[in-house]
Amino acid sequence: MIRRESTREGLPVWLIIAQSEHASLASFLACHWAAFPGLSASAREQLLGAILSHDNGWDAWELSPELDPNLGRPYQFTEMPGTTVLPIWTRSIDECESLGPIAGYAASGHFCALLEHHRGHLDAKADQTAAEKFLKAESARRERCRTKWQGKQGDLKELAIAQGYLQSFDAISLWFCCAQRSEALQIRVPIDGGPEYRFEPSAEEPSRITISPWPLLESPVQLTAEANLVPATRYKSRAAYAEAAMEPTLLTWDLVKTP
Repeated sequence: MIRRESTREGLPVWLIIAQSEHASLASFLACHWAAFPGLSASAREQLLGAILSHDNGWDAWELSPELDPNLGRPYQFTEMPGTTVLPIWTRSIDECESLGPIAGYAASGHFCALLEHHRGHLDAKADQTAAEKFLKAESARRERCRTKWQGKQGDLKELAIAQGYLQSFDAISLWFCCAQRSEALQIRVPIDGGPEYRFEPSAEEPSRITISPWPLLESPVQLTAEANLVPATRYKSRAAYAEAAMEPTLLTWDLVKTP
């Protein structure tokens, strides 16, 4: 779950965006991306499936999200206890692996990289133990995916390249979803060693984003993401949060070439 600070008629609200909606935005961008150097057609097909499905493990949790007991607000994806989030990630990776070894490897590597990056913030012993178990299981999974892809006469280099593409599109989507931006995003696609792209919001109209060099098949392109506006207050229970007035809204961005 993405919980974004905002206001509505002068009152504080949260923009709540489902993880699967963020993944759909990443998928839309990837499906309109013009070129995927380093990937065969079959590897690209699995990658696109992984980008769309890589957060599906969140769906059940988001139906009744847990609240931070100290703040009375729903956890954002970056705030989750390890013992809660790791089973969610595992379900997501399981679904990706069902699409094929490239998809499974890319999703597994993506989440393991996230865990390694944030592991220092895991304080509870139970979280550290769960992290060790997760990393060990995912290492075995990636080896399994490697063997399956090799058995299909696939190029083993494509495994890491696909992971890099997934990480790039995930990061780009989060840049759009997590806040209204005023600063540009510079990012390589794929994340390790690919060409660099600049996403720059207009000072006059932040939802108008120029991209340079232009990477998409069409121009211009409109991005959308569905969200819910929820009163930003301290909720006493999950039931109280579930009963809160939620107003659907649609976020939009216009992607254009640099003049």
